[in-house]
Amino acid sequence: MKTRTLLFSALTVLTILSSCTMNQKILYSTKNIPTIQDEKLSTLVIDIEEFTDHRKDNPENEILFTNSKQISVDGKNKCINSEKNYKNEPVTRQLTQMLVNHMNLRNSFNKVVMNNKDTANYYIKADLRNFYGKQTFSSKAAVGAQFGLIGALATAGVKTPGKIIFEMNDVKIYNKDNQVIKTIESFKREYEGDFPADAYCWCIFQNVNAKLKDYYSELITTIETEIKNSQN
Repeated sequence: MKTRTLLFSALTVLTILSSCTMNQKILYSTKNIPTIQDEKLSTLVIDIEEFTDHRKDNPENEILFTNSKQISVDGKNKCINSEKNYKNEPVTRQLTQMLVNHMNLRNSFNKVVMNNKDTANYYIKADLRNFYGKQTFSSKAAVGAQFGLIGALATAGVKTPGKIIFEMNDVKIYNKDNQVIKTIESFKREYEGDFPADAYCWCIFQNVNAKLKDYYSELITTIETEIKNSQN
């Protein structure tokens, strides 16, 4: 059983590496998203306006816009979620759409839409300040990649230390009369630990996506709470 699991992991790694393109999507599995039923929320339509991109206001984000996915920092090789690899759609649009999808599947509101505030009971605006992932490049995975399937088997479980940061600033919730019912000055989360690694720095994009799911789960709960409080 263990051998079969390792073989499956190795084949998965090889498939990912062979199919990777320059374009990466901000997308995570929506399976097992918990649903809730709440009378105060179930009849409401919520609109999410596309986030405003303020990442360049933060000097720490500069490396994302000026480098490829593999860089050298203080003499050490790192993997980053480089902006150059998000080419299909702007990051803010992808992030907004992913939040809309997550909220619809959570099913707490009647419907969640994007950029359609005139149809909504409440709408949300926010500034994106951080969407940042960095982890240590795996030389072990790089060596293993030279040996095809055998190498992939040997390195399928490799992890390296990293940090992922998400931050939304000036999150405003408006009612249908365009009145602000709540402002969240900053909603920031940092995730540090050992993350899955590969030989070509593609894993950092998947690691960022996985943690985004956690971040959005917290953000959605906060939004639900604030909207319910506004109805009291």
